[in-house]
Amino acid sequence: MKKTTIAMLAFACAVGMTGLANAGVVVIANPAVSTSALTAEQVSQIFMGRARSLPDGAAVTPIDQAEGSPARTQFNERVLGKNEQQLRSYWSRMIFTGKGQPPRSVASPEEVIRAVANTPGAIGYIDAKNVSPSVKVLYRAD
Repeated sequence: MKKTTIAMLAFACAVGMTGLANAGVVVIANPAVSTSALTAEQVSQIFMGRARSLPDGAAVTPIDQAEGSPARTQFNERVLGKNEQQLRSYWSRMIFTGKGQPPRSVASPEEVIRAVANTPGAIGYIDAKNVSPSVKVLYRAD
């Protein structure tokens, strides 16, 4: 009985921790942005440099996280449908042909929040557990 209880507790903790680790990525915006929600396709278009404005016509500035960050990896795979190497190749082509530049990259989730909160029209992404009241959530990639 005691071993069963311990095993059940260990399992419950493991499941709970997995749920926290995979809380998902959210796309956040400057609170002044009038758009209330975005689709995965709209987010992808913005971060791939194919759209330069939000659905309401307001200019948008995407903010990326540093290469190798867990949130960036999750965002790239779940929202953009690409891995880091594919994105490097894509942006190399875009830069070479003069068709675009990758989003500005910052080093940490805190810097993303700060940049988005202080830049009109800015959007970025962070782990859902890091959401701050200084920004608004436009999309959840759970």
